[in-house]
Amino acid sequence: MRHRRLEHCRLDLANPRLKNRPLQNIAERWGFTTPTHCSRLFRATYGAPPREIRNLSPTACANRQRPCAE
Repeated sequence: MRHRRLEHCRLDLANPRLKNRPLQNIAERWGFTTPTHCSRLFRATYGAPPREIRNLSPTACANRQRPCAE
């Protein structure tokens, strides 16, 4: 279940239409109580913090599971 929520967060971060939405909003949308908790889990799962994933081009990360940042 947690992996699925993290995957939704990753897809939202890769979505250019949501570029201006804060991580806190994305994390809350998918059931994480704090952005810090989400960020730690995200880094442990994908090998990069959410900010780095967001700064990649959408095609560089949107279709990849792991790792997104290379």
